[in-house]
Parts: sequence; structure tokens; C-alpha cells
Amino acid sequence: MRIPMLCLERKSPRSKYGRVRLDLFTTAHRLTGEGQEELAHIGERLGVRARATVSPHDAVFEDVPIERVEEFARAVYRGATRLGNYELRRRSAPREIVRMFDEIRRREPARRSA
Repeated sequence: MRIPMLCLERKSPRSKYGRVRLDLFTTAHRLTGEGQEELAHIGERLGVRARATVSPHDAVFEDVPIERVEEFARAVYRGATRLGNYELRRRSAPREIVRMFDEIRRREPARRSA
């Protein structure tokens, strides 16, 4: 998948509040500082008092009124995909692979040509 994953759920079966979760692990992007700031204050803009936990790779919004959870999720998605709010995530090789290649480069050949 190349689009952000967005999950909506009730906190409990009969709760008046829900949870919205944005997950960018399915994409090659991560949130910029501006994007994190915008998502952290999205509840204020919509007049919803939701607790936000935002990182470069995901965001979780707790205590969103269930009647406004879809509207809130739509605003979160638009904020996360707005140009300038995300950047390409840099990929690096795992440490074990880097260590293995370093060791291979340092080894002396078994035979030396005459």
C-alpha cells in the first residue's frame, strides 16, 4: 500500500467517544515538523477536545466524540497528505548488514597473487 492507513473505532462498545489512528508505516513518507504541529492542533481547529499523540510515523487521537469521528478522521487524512506536511522517509540498511559488509571489506584475501 502507498496510502496512509486510518482506523476509526469506539473506545468501548457503548462509549460516546472514539479513537482515530493514522499510520504512515504503509507509506514511504513521514510527517514533517509542520505536519506534526498541524495534526497536534487539528482538534482545536474543529472544536473537538481530543488528546493527540503525534510522531513522525503515526498519530493517535483519543476521546473524539463518536458523532464527529468521521469528520475528524477526514481532517486528519487531509492534514497528513497535504503537500509540505510529509517528506520521503530515508531508508538505511539494518546495522547487522552494515557490520557484515564492513567486516568483508576489512578481510585480507586468502591468497595473494604472485
